[in-house]
Amino acid sequence: MQNLSNTPAETLYWVQPRWRKPIFELHLDEDLYCILRWTTYIVWDPASVFSANGQWSLIISKGLSRSTRTIYITSFDRDVAIFSFKTGSLEFINGRRFYWYSNNFWQTKWTFSSEDGENLLSFKPVNVVSLHLTIQVDLTQTVKELPEATLLAALGLYFWILENHGSAANWGPGPF
Repeated sequence: MQNLSNTPAETLYWVQPRWRKPIFELHLDEDLYCILRWTTYIVWDPASVFSANGQWSLIISKGLSRSTRTIYITSFDRDVAIFSFKTGSLEFINGRRFYWYSNNFWQTKWTFSSEDGENLLSFKPVNVVSLHLTIQVDLTQTVKELPEATLLAALGLYFWILENHGSAANWGPGPF
């Protein structure tokens, strides 16, 4: 796998290589940067991220409503960050904070921004009607320099899928 900080590109793509498999790969042509894999076929179940920068587990807490749920990001049983659906904030244990929000009325384009409001990564669907979901990821030079860049790219896809396929109207299996 390639390190995201070394890519000269400003656009990468999350692709689902096999229809109905809960596995996504972040690519630029033949270069692989990251893998996001669910443990089951249900969107709200735990997922794992694999990259050249590390390996993480994504676990959603049980809550009565979506706004009271949080996502815990761990690496080898050590907490790395916590995401709050209520505030849209992702806070790392080192104190660094990022915000996740929608850029358009239809809520198909989503962005991570820094605490000072700078857009870092944007996610939008390229292909959602075929059997293979493809999400375009637009990167800034600033995000490539962050140690959290690869994890932010994976979390962006994870959150995008939760927002678009894990709503109350589609509580069961996701886009797999």
